[in-house]
Amino acid sequence: MSDITVPLEDLRLIPNPRDVQLLEGTTELSEDVRLVTSNVLPLQRKTMRSILSSAGIRVVANKKKFIIEIYVKDADEFDMPDLLPEQAAEYYEVEIRDNLVTVTSPSQVGALWGALAFTWVFRSGGKDQVIPNMLIRDWSSGKERGIMVDCTRGGPFMRVEHWQQLLDRMELVRLNHLAARIIGRSDTSGSDDELLLLLQDEENTDLNPETTRRWYSPGRGEWREETGRVPMVDLDLWGNVVNVANERAICIAPVIDIVGRQCPIPRLVPETSAKDKDGNPTGEAFCPSAAATRDFLKDFCGKIVERYYGSEPHPFHIDLTGAEDEACCQCADCAGKSRKDALDELAVWYCEMLLGLGVPRVFVWQGGQAVVKSADGEAVATRHGTFAEATSADKSPETLLVRVRDHHPGEFENIAEFATAMWYTDAPEKASVTVEDWTGAFMGREQGQVVLTAKANLKKAATALAESCNFCVATCRCADGTPLTLAGLTAAAKGAGAALDEASQAARATIDALTPFAEDKESCREYDTVCSILADAEIAAGMAAVCKALVAGDAARDQLITTIRAIEVRQSYWVADTQQEELSRILAEIDG
Repeated sequence: MSDITVPLEDLRLIPNPRDVQLLEGTTELSEDVRLVTSNVLPLQRKTMRSILSSAGIRVVANKKKFIIEIYVKDADEFDMPDLLPEQAAEYYEVEIRDNLVTVTSPSQVGALWGALAFTWVFRSGGKDQVIPNMLIRDWSSGKERGIMVDCTRGGPFMRVEHWQQLLDRMELVRLNHLAARIIGRSDTSGSDDELLLLLQDEENTDLNPETTRRWYSPGRGEWREETGRVPMVDLDLWGNVVNVANERAICIAPVIDIVGRQCPIPRLVPETSAKDKDGNPTGEAFCPSAAATRDFLKDFCGKIVERYYGSEPHPFHIDLTGAEDEACCQCADCAGKSRKDALDELAVWYCEMLLGLGVPRVFVWQGGQAVVKSADGEAVATRHGTFAEATSADKSPETLLVRVRDHHPGEFENIAEFATAMWYTDAPEKASVTVEDWTGAFMGREQGQVVLTAKANLKKAATALAESCNFCVATCRCADGTPLTLAGLTAAAKGAGAALDEASQAARATIDALTPFAEDKESCREYDTVCSILADAEIAAGMAAVCKALVAGDAARDQLITTIRAIEVRQSYWVADTQQEELSRILAEIDG
């Protein structure tokens, strides 16, 4: 028996399993394994190989030293007396004993989660490291655990590889529900844009017109434009996305906005539109009472179910958010009803129609909450914070991230903490995942430690700039919320003293540590996170240089341009364009 090099307490397993028992003996982790399965569907075996590969584990045919066996067995072979059926459906056991890993579960998805659990052991342990033998038992709380794709920075710009990346990230933290808006926007710059339908309709091509879309590309360092039908429509990607998600035990749930303001259908199909006082379609909202509205929605949703889901449709979402802001339809049928009553009536009909098509559950969104309708028509739950948001951190499809939206109850530091909280809603004491846990587990011991050190240096730089120069790296504005001006920045910088050197050195340390990872995308396990930290460090270093130049009486023009470019690269969705304009105005003032 070899000496343990990585004890159990140093392993970062996400989510943290409910039950881990130490066994006698040790196991030496290997990057080359032989995979043996029984009663595992071919599709699931393919996904398991992919899961192992993404963790740096190679499946080889003749490996005898290290073997992974995965079995799906009858439920009565497991001790699960107190588990609800939906909890037992995700139950798994992982026994790691003397270089043999045995994963058992009563379900295909549980076996998948068991394989994933072992990859966390490998990620945080590392190849050739010796760990104690152990038995892991775990199961979920039986809830939907999902994210929603942002309609502005997601669907209109995403191609197959971007959806693949998103689904891979969801699988990694056992999220099982992707709510994808089928309405998108054509511009991410915040200017007036056009609403787009993201599903292909072969029978009614008017629903999929060509448009010009605009977004910022950090890879090219420029704003880009593209004319034509969106990739989601032109390549009919929805079916591919559904198939890839099925491999990962993730359901793809279409989100349809029926209020109208966020939906292009009333504009593209005038007979469904709300009417003005003269009976003319406004194109800005549905007429809730019109038979044409219901006929269209039933036909449209029916084609989605038939074309992409067949006999096993996934849940649907309908969004009523903003209904109170809509103008009332002034047709004769709507005239005697309030806007709320008319929309409530349409929503009830819509839920019944979807359930009649075989949809198992309908999520009705209003005011940040989702009321879930089941096949019996009852409201079975009201859930807060079940869904995070998928977006691209720089308003580009090239670096898709998953973030937790600020307005959801509970403040989560990272997507792993959010996913863990959803996994353990019945055991909140196990739902804590720190940034250190997530980074160390996902990136591995070596890369994770470098990134954590870089984050600490960035925090030091940001703190020094906030305290000495009143500049906030996160928002690119004054730390106290006041407008950023050349005079104010100069005055603060002159009193900064040694803090500017501290900020500059810490930011440069971050840049020096992470640049090698950013230049080697293939081997960097959290490339997007590294690039995001780098961009923040460039902003911090740039502003420290700007302040030093102002203290020295120099124009600071070049340093300010470098900073503004770094902000453009980051283009985080929480940094509004107006927050960059202040620096641009300062640059114009310097030039003037």
